[in-house]
Amino acid sequence: VTTGSNGAAEFQNLPFGEYLLKEITAPAGYVISDELRTGVAVTIGSVQTIELSFANNTQKGSIDIAKVAEDGETPLSGAVFGLYRAVDAVDPIAVKTTGNDGKALFDELEAGTYYVKEISAPTGYILDSTVYTFVVGDGAQAAWAHRKTVANEKKRFSLQLRKTEET
Repeated sequence: VTTGSNGAAEFQNLPFGEYLLKEITAPAGYVISDELRTGVAVTIGSVQTIELSFANNTQKGSIDIAKVAEDGETPLSGAVFGLYRAVDAVDPIAVKTTGNDGKALFDELEAGTYYVKEISAPTGYILDSTVYTFVVGDGAQAAWAHRKTVANEKKRFSLQLRKTEET
């Protein structure tokens, strides 16, 4: 049986007995609860109508940022990233700093469009001001789990020496 637009499902003309109620597929953007995944025992007895209510939890997504040196492999710790809901990337809703593994994880994200921007580069590296777009959820351009590797260039300095005569 499939629930209707009101979220209700009805089983009719069931004989007395024991039944196991399971949810097979959750609506898009939701996950099946542990309770309904394993099944709920229902006993049909002398009561003609039994009403049961269950709530579905929304599916959560994640954005995993890997910060590496310009060689594309060496992880960089200390990069600070902001997570934003607006493309202008002004007011972060979350801020994460990469650890020794070079990773920063934004998780427990509801479906929607998010933007990630580096706020502070690791010491000795140039800030990457690119705003990266991620669509969390279902659909052609969306995914529940995103991974992005961002490489930083080292800062290059110049040193100028002036040699003078000794007096």
